[in-house]
Amino acid sequence: QFATQNELNDSVTAKEFPLEVRVAAQLLLAYVPIVFSPGMPVLLFIGAFGVTLGAMIDKLNLARHSKHPPPVDSNVPRQMVRTLPFFVVMRLLYASWVFSNPTIFPSNSASVEYTTYLQKKAQSSENMMWLFGRLGTNTAIPHVVLLSFLLTYLLAATFLFPILEGS
Repeated sequence: QFATQNELNDSVTAKEFPLEVRVAAQLLLAYVPIVFSPGMPVLLFIGAFGVTLGAMIDKLNLARHSKHPPPVDSNVPRQMVRTLPFFVVMRLLYASWVFSNPTIFPSNSASVEYTTYLQKKAQSSENMMWLFGRLGTNTAIPHVVLLSFLLTYLLAATFLFPILEGS
C-alpha cells in the first residue's frame, strides 16, 4: 500500500495545529459581536456560543488530532492585547451612531420638530451641524465622551509618551 516509510509516516502522523489561524478565528468570533452588539444585542450570545464551541473544538483537535504545537513566545498574546483598543474605538463609534438615532432611542431633544430638522439637514448635507446635533442627544453623549477620552489617550500614547520618554 505504501511504497516508502516516509509515505507511511506521513499518513499516520498528525497535522500541525494552526495556532495563528485559530487565534485569528477566535478573535473574529469575539470582536465582531462586541463591536456590533449595540445595534443587535443577540450577537453577544451568538459570539459567546461561537467562542465556546471553537475552544472546545480546538481542545479536542490539540488533544487528539494534531501534533504538539511548537513552543511560542509571547508575541501572539501581545498582538491580541494591542488590537483591543482599536476594537473599543470601533464599538464606541458604532454605539454612538446607533444610540443617536432618534427613531430607535428617542431622547428629550428628539421631538418631532427636531427630528424633522435633523432629517432636512442630513438630506441637504451642506454642513456637518446635523451630525453634531445627532451625536449630542442624551443617549449618545456617554459614548461620545468615552470615545473622545479613549482617542485622546491613544493619540497621547502613540505620539506624546514616546517623546516624553526620550525614545
